Amino acid sequence: MTFLHKLAQRLARLKVALLIGLLATLACERPVTAVLNTALRVASINVSPAAASVPVGRAMQLIATPRDSTGAPLTGRALTWLSSNLNVAAVDGGGLVTGQAPGAATIAAVSEGVTGTATLTVTNIPVASVTVTPVTASISPGQMWQLTASPKDANGNPLTGRVVTWASSATAIATVNVSGLVTGVTAGSATITATSEGQSGTAAVTVSVVPVASVTVSPAPASVPVGQTVQLTATPRDANNNPLLGRVVTWVSSNTLVATVNGSGLVIGVATGSATITATSEGVTGTAVITVTVPPPPPPAGTCPNQPGGLTTLTDFDFNAVLPVGTAMPVGTSGWAINNDLGWATRVVDASSPGTNTAVGQWRYPGGDSRIAGGAPATMYRNVGAPREVFICVWFKISNPFYLPSSGMSKLFFQFFQSNQMFWYFDGRNPGDHHTLWLRMETGEAGNRAPNVSDVNLTWGVWHKFEGYLKYGTSPTTNSIVRVWIDGTLVEDYNNVTFMNDAGFGEWQFSPTWGGSLPGESPPADCFLWYDDIHISRP
Repeated sequence: MTFLHKLAQRLARLKVALLIGLLATLACERPVTAVLNTALRVASINVSPAAASVPVGRAMQLIATPRDSTGAPLTGRALTWLSSNLNVAAVDGGGLVTGQAPGAATIAAVSEGVTGTATLTVTNIPVASVTVTPVTASISPGQMWQLTASPKDANGNPLTGRVVTWASSATAIATVNVSGLVTGVTAGSATITATSEGQSGTAAVTVSVVPVASVTVSPAPASVPVGQTVQLTATPRDANNNPLLGRVVTWVSSNTLVATVNGSGLVIGVATGSATITATSEGVTGTAVITVTVPPPPPPAGTCPNQPGGLTTLTDFDFNAVLPVGTAMPVGTSGWAINNDLGWATRVVDASSPGTNTAVGQWRYPGGDSRIAGGAPATMYRNVGAPREVFICVWFKISNPFYLPSSGMSKLFFQFFQSNQMFWYFDGRNPGDHHTLWLRMETGEAGNRAPNVSDVNLTWGVWHKFEGYLKYGTSPTTNSIVRVWIDGTLVEDYNNVTFMNDAGFGEWQFSPTWGGSLPGESPPADCFLWYDDIHISRP
């Protein structure tokens, strides 16, 4: 082989080696790969729709599109969804948004640290219709009937929490209150309309007069002493014996020389004998036979026949001193004091007083004056020295008429055990109850005790004698005693009373509270309570 030929072969092999080395060197550098990675990063996220509205309880789908720096969409990237106010709108992991309550919220989609948002407004579903049930109703005057309104959406689904207003087309025939309670007024027809967000529904109400089929008079029969009263009640009823409201009732006595009756059914015994009291409504009558008896003689004036032996008189006060106006004012030298800021307690003369003289204490409940609500005209009080046994005797008279507050009760006397108390009251919440004296323990056993021996009428306009005996037992919480006599008759005899503490009997009060009455309440006219001949004794 010639020299030139060998040289050519060597040059060819060297060229190939140089080419391979150059390629190897290029392969060690990766600028192309770096450019590709930068292009595939998430640079922005588009959420669509960017602003949307959805009703409460409804859902809508949001779409998030991650994009690279050139704006090209990227697929397969993980997304996280967030709501700025979960009380307004909730969003799940797939971008499905549900309205929770009216308001606005920002919904965010996050991928690789980049965020895109949409603004969502949640609105109430509009009321499309209002359904009133029942659609028709028939009632009588004075009868009430409950209607119900249901606002609904366009698909007939009930909507809750919507404001509904009610109106009657003829309030002279039927009225309706804010809750849809309809009251019949007089015969006729009326349309009751319920409106919510401009949409209305109606019910047709017919008011018709149901005829009176019978009249029930109670109590029947009844007995009343001469000079005292008994309250009768008449109830008109339909053919099914249902009571009928708002009917006119007239009263008449068959013998006014024996018993009279006024327009409200209050019977007064005039002389011994019997009389038939008739109540008439729309030509239908009911009756009650009244027997008028000889009244029991009152206890002798100035005596307290039921006082136990072994007690010593603490005070006998017959109102021989004036009742001063002011606070904590002494009443003469009797040991009594009075809070009488308004001057509603005074000493007056009552010729009918059974006491030792005609001077009595008068507590006035002023008509039309709301300052009396929940309070007493005045409070006269005396410390009894904390004994474990005490006896109280006093005459009292309730005016006729006496106007009770809405609570139906009025208090007479208080006995205090340091800061705790018990009191007696008369109650008029049910017909005839104002004739009964009740005992209430304000704390301790905190309950009412009715007469448990006999029930003596507290006749308004007549003097009655109250005698009360209180004694601690071996333990104040087990076997303490309370006994009460009215006009010499034992009415309450309890030997299991729970007293409030073991401090003894502290203070006796004449604080005849009118109530509990509502704020602003007052009697329609003046009424009164009188006291006379107060006697308290203790060991």
